[in-house]
Amino acid sequence: IFVPKEGVALRKLNAIIPLGAMIVLSVIGFYFNGYSSLEGEALEAVKAAPLSFTSIRTAFSAADASVVLFQSALFSSIIAVVLGIAQKIYGVKEAIEVWVGGWKSMLNTVIILLFAWSLSSVIKELGTSRYLVELLSDATPRFALAIVIFVLSSFISFSTGTSFGTMGIVTPLAVPLAHAVGQKYGLSGEEFHVFMCVNVSAVLTGAIFGDHCSPISDTTILSSMGAGCDHIEHVSTQMTYALVVCGISIVCGYLPAGFGLSVWGCLILGIAAIILLLRVVGKRVDV
Repeated sequence: IFVPKEGVALRKLNAIIPLGAMIVLSVIGFYFNGYSSLEGEALEAVKAAPLSFTSIRTAFSAADASVVLFQSALFSSIIAVVLGIAQKIYGVKEAIEVWVGGWKSMLNTVIILLFAWSLSSVIKELGTSRYLVELLSDATPRFALAIVIFVLSSFISFSTGTSFGTMGIVTPLAVPLAHAVGQKYGLSGEEFHVFMCVNVSAVLTGAIFGDHCSPISDTTILSSMGAGCDHIEHVSTQMTYALVVCGISIVCGYLPAGFGLSVWGCLILGIAAIILLLRVVGKRVDV
């Protein structure tokens, strides 16, 4: 664990400048990376109005996020190193040691993501999504599909301890399945668009919920370490709150949405359920 040296003045700009550079470089990188991969009519449309909202959206959607984020993080870390050396906080050798130490702390996460992406690629090549579509498209009720996807994402995320990896695994399976179920029930236009958004959101929220509760998640481990709390106690205490919100999300969110209730109606229903639960079960804490 790296701690500031004694006698070194702590400056906000030493954090703001590298983080700000990473954000700015990411935005610029998304645009130019996506622009370089465009072809045909899309490229001509962007050239005609390069700074319009539509052109920026088109360029961003075609960008390779993993490459852009890696390059942005690399350049921002170099900026941070230069700032430290310029202020004589450390020398070049020590800066490299700290930089490598930071990479080591992320090694487990990188390995998990690599394995998750590999598994996602294997699933695509095996045609798992096509098999699930054929198996479940005629058997899954419209109202239950989002709940099934949410529970599946939660289980995988809890078991693997990664939300991003779960999204990479489940999204290629959930999207064609939701498309097939929507077509089976004759959905079209705005109704079909909302149905697809609800099922995609089930992947994302399920993955985050499982990762939040998982004892092997990097975020859970870092949270317990940062708070100086016993790891298992941290997992058990936060799981109670997460499970309550999970239940409300299913009962007041995905279930009524599956029966056709609007997204705004589900949000209002969920907020009302949380307020009612706090009034009935919650206890005031004396500070």
